[in-house]
Amino acid sequence: MMRTVSTVACCAMLCLACQPEPDLETYRTEILALHDALIQAHIDRNPEFITGRMADEYLSVRDGSIRVLSKAEVEQGYAQYLGSANFSEYISLEEPIIGFSRDGSLAWLIAEVRAAGMLELEDGSEQPLEFTAASLALYERRADGWVRIADAVTFQ
Repeated sequence: MMRTVSTVACCAMLCLACQPEPDLETYRTEILALHDALIQAHIDRNPEFITGRMADEYLSVRDGSIRVLSKAEVEQGYAQYLGSANFSEYISLEEPIIGFSRDGSLAWLIAEVRAAGMLELEDGSEQPLEFTAASLALYERRADGWVRIADAVTFQ
């Protein structure tokens, strides 16, 4: 009996040791590309792209509250916001910080961005739109690629 348990334990350890190491450099490039594409989606006023690689239930931490939002709710909010925003600038202020879980199944990106432009009000007038924000985005690696599952955002 003891020999059987030892054999099973050894086989299990060998199976774990045979797992390929995650290619974190490739993953880092993929996560950075998603971040850059999200910035471009703001400039292009493309809410569908922003939610395209987002989980169906999304966790948002903002303004002192935690909310679980559907992808449709997030897309509707971005459509409304981007429909009235026209960015002349939307940039990362520094190279984002990217990290991974040991097995490469989770990634996080911490970024600081600055945006400027004009916001069209309901009466047709415009007002300047300018902000600096820091965010942490959490991604999960799935069979079809990275999916954004949560974020936390603070504004200066």
